[in-house]
Amino acid sequence: LHPRVRRQRQMCIETDLDLAQQKRSYISNPYAGFVINMSKAFAERYFGSEEKALSLLKQNLSMARSRRVHPDKAVNVLSEITELYEKRGQQDSLQRYLDMYYTESVRQHQNNLIVDCMRLYMNYHIQHNNLDSAIIYQKRYFALKDSILDIRNFMATTGMHTQILKKKDKTTILKQSSLISRQWTFLIVLILFVVSFAVARLYFCLLYTSD
Repeated sequence: LHPRVRRQRQMCIETDLDLAQQKRSYISNPYAGFVINMSKAFAERYFGSEEKALSLLKQNLSMARSRRVHPDKAVNVLSEITELYEKRGQQDSLQRYLDMYYTESVRQHQNNLIVDCMRLYMNYHIQHNNLDSAIIYQKRYFALKDSILDIRNFMATTGMHTQILKKKDKTTILKQSSLISRQWTFLIVLILFVVSFAVARLYFCLLYTSD
């Protein structure tokens, strides 16, 4: 064979071996395959084919559903799939995956994602001119969003208040310790003065008696 042909065949064999090795690593370590699929999906979504992105994301969803990776990973995948279907205007698929996204967000107590679901439901009903339903989800969206902000503000305020109280308590303790210290010093000086006065008086009494 011509050396160039031999080199090309060798390169093809090496490529096939690399692909086989990658496939084996995906099987032995599904999480690695999951991460790679997510990276490819992001690249396809923004720079390539949205269809390929959806295919990769659905592969990852299947991995989470079959517990090849942790089931909680499904919620992030569903979020990406739902956004893609919303962008593409595929309303039937959007509703199907949005329902799954909402169910999974509630199951995992992911409040931020539940808020996102309310926003998506609101937009979905606006697109279908279901204004009554859109208003309901709009109210839920703002109520949940405000409640999350209130909780965060409460926690932040509580934390600051606790720090202030601790600082005040420490300052109060230091002031009280200083006051007690000064009181003890004054008491000791007073005792010494009284004792000294008594000793001096006794001395003079003894001196006059001897005279």
